[in-house]
Amino acid sequence: MKLLRFLNPFKISTPGRIILEEEVMPYFLPASGEKVLIVGFQNYNLHYPLFYLQNPVTVSEIEPKIKKLVLLGEVLIGKFEEFPTKSRFESFSLIHFNGVYGWGG
Repeated sequence: MKLLRFLNPFKISTPGRIILEEEVMPYFLPASGEKVLIVGFQNYNLHYPLFYLQNPVTVSEIEPKIKKLVLLGEVLIGKFEEFPTKSRFESFSLIHFNGVYGWGG
């Protein structure tokens, strides 16, 4: 993850973000091939789909402009809580809520 952080010029280097990326994310890393949903996506976490390179990644974000930033995976645009069926999310091994509504840091 340190190399991926280095490659992202927009990364946030607060203590909480570093703990998330260097300790929490590796701890919860799903097995290869298991699906990952990242909820909340901005330029400072462009490298997150690369961290889950062995996994199919879907990104959920409220801002349509984010779609062009996501280099890997499917993108769902809209509020997470307003997606039509929750059963759609039961197939994910990991749901990564990241700075939802601007509270990441």
